Amino acid sequence: MNLTTSEAQLLIELETRLLRPETRSSRQALDRLLADDFTEIGKSGRVYDKQTVIAGLVSESGDLKFIADNFETRVLARDLVLLTYQTSLEHEQKHPGAIRSSIWRRSGRDWQLVFHQGTPAPAIPPLE
Repeated sequence: MNLTTSEAQLLIELETRLLRPETRSSRQALDRLLADDFTEIGKSGRVYDKQTVIAGLVSESGDLKFIADNFETRVLARDLVLLTYQTSLEHEQKHPGAIRSSIWRRSGRDWQLVFHQGTPAPAIPPLE
């Protein structure tokens, strides 16, 4: 099964929506985007469920501005897609940020995030 360009763009849009302060501060928006069986592995190695992630996101200050790029999609199975990409924080351009992996599942016409992991990117030495 191949993913159409419009389906890939939709998944990228849904993923980047999760990086926006207005989504991260909305329990309703997060509840729609995250599947009930959602799991996240944090950079600490801890595993979080949907309710723990929502509680953490809505309590953020809202001043984080993410830059996301290098998106790639890979179909894992029918209605299951792996989306990988890189993020950095807008005000920390020198820091390499994170490499992220998300698994999206389609149920009917809607896509929901079922798994996410962010791995700190290796530090890039300064140019000499």
